[in-house]
Amino acid sequence: MSPYLRQVSVPNRLKIAASALLVVPIAVLLLFTAGEVAGGDVSGVQHLAQAAPLILLLVAGWRYPRTAGIALLALGILVLGLWLFFLLRGGPSTSGAGLAAAGIVLFAPPLVAGWLFLKAGRTESGT
Repeated sequence: MSPYLRQVSVPNRLKIAASALLVVPIAVLLLFTAGEVAGGDVSGVQHLAQAAPLILLLVAGWRYPRTAGIALLALGILVLGLWLFFLLRGGPSTSGAGLAAAGIVLFAPPLVAGWLFLKAGRTESGT
């Protein structure tokens, strides 16, 4: 093990991992924004509103890991449920692989990050 890793506490390692996971959907949403706006589609700005809560929860997770973890898990489950409901009600006709990839990139990282922040908060408080 590297000497640097020995100096980083377990809660901070969990927070680093959670932050790295949250960067994935944030980066995807910001790339969508840049691509759509560069192509002349102003409606691409809507992706900023989708990325903003993730950015806020990422920042909050370092100060309040337990609260941010609970919020990420609750919001992740809620948004995933709404997305699945939309798809089952006749949403866009996309291939199963495309839908699975979208689900993995956009929903899995916030859910896992929420669990990691929650675990970091519990480790910090000793519960």
